[in-house]
Amino acid sequence: MKKYKFVLLGSGVAAGHAVKELVERKVEPGSTAIITADDHLPYDRPPLSKAFLLGEKSEDDILIEDIEFYNDHGIELRLNQPVLSVDFDARTLDCGHGGEVEYERLLLMTGSKVRRIEAAGADIGEIYYLRSLRDELVLRSRIERGGRAAVIGSGFIGMEAASVLARKGIDTTLIFPAERVWKKFFTPEMSAFFQKYFSDRGVKFLPNERIKAFLGPGKVERVHLESGRDVAADFAVIGIGITPATDLFEDTSLALERESIVVNEYLETNVEGVWAAGDVTCYPDLIFQKRRRLDHWNNAVEQG
Repeated sequence: MKKYKFVLLGSGVAAGHAVKELVERKVEPGSTAIITADDHLPYDRPPLSKAFLLGEKSEDDILIEDIEFYNDHGIELRLNQPVLSVDFDARTLDCGHGGEVEYERLLLMTGSKVRRIEAAGADIGEIYYLRSLRDELVLRSRIERGGRAAVIGSGFIGMEAASVLARKGIDTTLIFPAERVWKKFFTPEMSAFFQKYFSDRGVKFLPNERIKAFLGPGKVERVHLESGRDVAADFAVIGIGITPATDLFEDTSLALERESIVVNEYLETNVEGVWAAGDVTCYPDLIFQKRRRLDHWNNAVEQG
């Protein structure tokens, strides 16, 4: 069994910046490992739905550090290794085909997973979600074939995806249940500004609509709405939010709240030797005196 002083579980923004911090603090080569189910080096997620999806940035452009950084500092990368279980008492991780790993200090940075849409036909072809670099590469390839797209959701991902699709010449319709875009955060004036900005660039808006079914023989051809309306589409992009990736920690001694890992002001969990950072945490906001979870890249950077 391989043993490390520091194990970083996850390879998102928080993990990428945490390992940089460890290197700056002169951790010994060979003492640190990044374990992730992803098959890419830690990378920045914000460009995925913008410049990367447009094809203006490459995979190398969005890496937090290149492979030489990890090699030069003796950071072991265990990519494409989903962790099957964690034993906090024994301080071990079961990495399946990668074997068991023992740690002294465990840094949990598992991030978030996409919220899946619940509608009939949601498992047919040409329906895309955006979370990982792998997702983006697949969608970027699909965009090159052109056609008509239905984008479901009007938050960050939905609006950014709609913008990219329209710029790429895709006939794009944005479908969402609220009466205006991003109602949760925008004032009515801001929503109106962005809706006009997007409309002027070819995006069509269908507010106050919910998805009832995706229709088509094997792949989506129409999006059927609860209002009875059908929207023709050659493919659909779903951006209806994310949830913390905490499935691995259910039924363990790790404290969870609001589907997130509970940490103190030092990002320590209730389990000795275990810290957490990024989207997956529920942390104390010392200014507003309440607990919160913030799924934003800057929070992941700072906590990392």
